[in-house]
Amino acid sequence: MKPNEWKLLQDYVRKRYSEVSLDYQTFEEDIDDTLTYLENKRIITEYCDKILPKVVPKLKRDADTDKQKEKEMIEAMMKAEQEKQAEKTRIEIEKDLKKNPSIDFIKDKIEREFIPFEKGEKNLLYICGSQGTSKTTSLRHIFLERGYKEDIDYVFLGYTPASKLFEKFNLFNNKGVKFIIMDDAQGIFKSDTSRGMFLQAVDDKKIRNIYYDGGIKPLPPILDFKPKVIFISNEMITYENILSRARVVQILLNYEKRLKYASEVLKNKGASEEEITLIVQHLKEKTEKKKIPFDFRICRELLEDCRFNPKWKEKTILDERTTILIQCLENSGTKEAIKNWTIITGQSERTGYNVLKGMDRI
Repeated sequence: MKPNEWKLLQDYVRKRYSEVSLDYQTFEEDIDDTLTYLENKRIITEYCDKILPKVVPKLKRDADTDKQKEKEMIEAMMKAEQEKQAEKTRIEIEKDLKKNPSIDFIKDKIEREFIPFEKGEKNLLYICGSQGTSKTTSLRHIFLERGYKEDIDYVFLGYTPASKLFEKFNLFNNKGVKFIIMDDAQGIFKSDTSRGMFLQAVDDKKIRNIYYDGGIKPLPPILDFKPKVIFISNEMITYENILSRARVVQILLNYEKRLKYASEVLKNKGASEEEITLIVQHLKEKTEKKKIPFDFRICRELLEDCRFNPKWKEKTILDERTTILIQCLENSGTKEAIKNWTIITGQSERTGYNVLKGMDRI
């Protein structure tokens, strides 16, 4: 016999013993190397059949139970890993939120609507307010205080085309996510298909079915949807059939209110009274003439800069869209300025008028 055939016979004996949970033994002394491999295997088989107990096959239900236990063990391991990652993410979010405190007035306003929404009143919370007014930051604070974990209890979802929206909804639904936060995702309303799926997702009915026959395999054409949806936008949408299904939080801050809450933002960031006075005065000098609605994020940046950068007052405090519109208005009337603004930015006239409204010029 060839050397590899000796090993095959040993492996065969090992297998026979393991099938009946007995210690492995070799039969080298009984192997006749003048015989062929098949002849030796037949002799060993007869010997094993004689001395070893018969293998009792598992009943189908026992085999199914073993498979179920294995599946549950894998799922438990995956859940433990998710919990570990979620805790790591929570710690990172907590550190980040300490650096970026919420504005009490805005957080309280969102929370007043979030409490009944969380308890089951409506399936859509619509938060609308101009850029940089701490909408998302305030919501993160609310979730953190309630012990919700990102990627387990809630997820963020930006603009998603119709072909992928159903796929995402199905994924988050299967994960058991409680809340889907759609931030700056107004683009989904441009598609009739996406808008239709969104309406089904936030329906007031007890059972919310989302239908999509897009031929995506192996996804089902009907989805029994469970998560609640939070939609965050810089502009108020005009779809009444969506707003009628929502608890709405609209954050309107004119120039005077922004100046007032700028002090609160700086105080929450640990600024001294001297620093607050210095920065607010600088904001007024740069924006008061045209009542420009500055972004609250600039307050945090100015605080850092005034402490470490001698040239901090040279920093631009306007967002790019507002800066461009101001330049357009300096050379033409409102209609012509908006038209030029849309050409430069690639955004709609409606968005341009919203920026203009924020500047208190309409």
